[in-house]
Amino acid sequence: MIFEHQDYTIELKQIKTTRLSVRRKSAHRFIVHGPKTMSLRALKEMITHDFESLLKLPVPFDYQAYLNRPQGHLFGSWQAWESVDVKALLMQEIWRLHALYEKTQSAIDLSEVTYSVKPYQSKFGSCHPNRKIIRFNQMLVHYPKPFIEAIYAHEITHLNEPNHQARFYQLLTKLYPSYRADQAALKSVHRSFLKGSYDFTSITYP
Repeated sequence: MIFEHQDYTIELKQIKTTRLSVRRKSAHRFIVHGPKTMSLRALKEMITHDFESLLKLPVPFDYQAYLNRPQGHLFGSWQAWESVDVKALLMQEIWRLHALYEKTQSAIDLSEVTYSVKPYQSKFGSCHPNRKIIRFNQMLVHYPKPFIEAIYAHEITHLNEPNHQARFYQLLTKLYPSYRADQAALKSVHRSFLKGSYDFTSITYP
């Protein structure tokens, strides 16, 4: 069931649950899950009666809208970016790091590694060691390059050590000694970025 209320769209679904759950999809759209034991009419009345509570939910970051702006962040710098292919720019940086790490370390075999870029909501990258496929979050292109290198080092370490065990961090810190500090800083920057805290200003590396 989909209905409108005060210029907002609400998608109501009945599922096997005992409580009401609400997720804000965008500034003007909500998805609500309610128990099958209640009628749609009763659920709708409950939602509209307490609608102010829904409006207090934070508006999720709209990445596509951000990309459609005339200005944005490229490697931390706030600048005009019309006709810029952010995915291609990030891939160029990843291949630069690939060439760098092929020359400066020998612990990890980087031959035949495949890289790709896609927008992620909750992670900076992923690695499939058996297939030698590494994916990076497209949003990394908006942050200073040292943060990208920290994630690159993290993901290639998984080619040798699939799990986050002691040997994984021993190898990672040899490759990138400041990883833990940069990871913490990146997570903080990312949270602020999603809240719009860096609009109209550059992102600096600590």
